[in-house]
Amino acid sequence: MMNVGKARVVLVVAILLTCISSASHAGYYEGKYKEWVDKLLTVAGPWDCPYNGPRVKAEACAQDRQVAAAVTSAWQAECLARDGENDKANAAAEQMYNHLKTAAGMCGKSGVSQMEAGGNSCDTDKLFDCESFQP
Repeated sequence: MMNVGKARVVLVVAILLTCISSASHAGYYEGKYKEWVDKLLTVAGPWDCPYNGPRVKAEACAQDRQVAAAVTSAWQAECLARDGENDKANAAAEQMYNHLKTAAGMCGKSGVSQMEAGGNSCDTDKLFDCESFQP
């Protein structure tokens, strides 16, 4: 059995890890398209700055590649903002938005994706919904 002292240490460590994990998603980026930067990074999965960007599976349809590139650009915008590189962060967010516009342009077009040919959904459906994107 675990004694009370060890139990308290385990509880404190668990709380700290939760706080650290939550902090990786706290939005430092405050520029244009902030809501999309925050949304993509919150849904994309684990990441941290500056070395470990989110890993996005992007193989089911052509749109996936654009969404995955948008996630990478959102991560760059966040990390650059954390480093105080606001001009570069804004440029990365602009690039993210352009990838999302391209992905949105692929939505619903016949022959564009494997999804339409094979009836499967895109790998990035949980990250990007064409109908929620309004350029």
